[in-house]
Amino acid sequence: MVVGLTMERSALYERIDARIDAQMAAGWLDEVRGLRELGYGLEHAALSGLGYGELMRHLDGEMALDEAVQRIKYTYAQSLSFSMQANPRIYALLLGSGVSRPAEIPTGWEIVVDLLGKLAASMGEEGVTDVEEWYFEKYQEFPDYSKMLDALARKPGERQQLLRPYFEPSDEQRREGVNSPKNVRLTSE
Repeated sequence: MVVGLTMERSALYERIDARIDAQMAAGWLDEVRGLRELGYGLEHAALSGLGYGELMRHLDGEMALDEAVQRIKYTYAQSLSFSMQANPRIYALLLGSGVSRPAEIPTGWEIVVDLLGKLAASMGEEGVTDVEEWYFEKYQEFPDYSKMLDALARKPGERQQLLRPYFEPSDEQRREGVNSPKNVRLTSE
């Protein structure tokens, strides 16, 4: 089973913006320039990844750098959205403001933050107050759900045991009627 976690769109867009900005600050444009100088073009697999085409077109004078960066951010967000829809093996956990809060079900991002805390504790780093910042400083990247799971539970049974409390209510929670979806009004909006 593959679970895709998501978060509120505005928070996701902020994180995408920050990630792309960090990549640009770390020299992504210079990397593309170097690949171009080695003779690589858009037809090469090395430049088929997200954003390389836009940066190559910028270097070719077809678009301004700020336009290229904005297109990369938009394409990144779009590809994330479609990747969950296009993959039938992914169970999208689209918990957010509507269904999860009244039912006391943790949102996808709350699960990630909790897992970050467990990861920090498993590494002997108790009392970390900002686990997102801790992860970024330690790994120089934004939290990666798959990498966290690999670090916390390598075997499928271990993963199920780790994740089950987030998705299945305990007996006490069932009695209290929490951590269970309620009737939801569906709209066409």
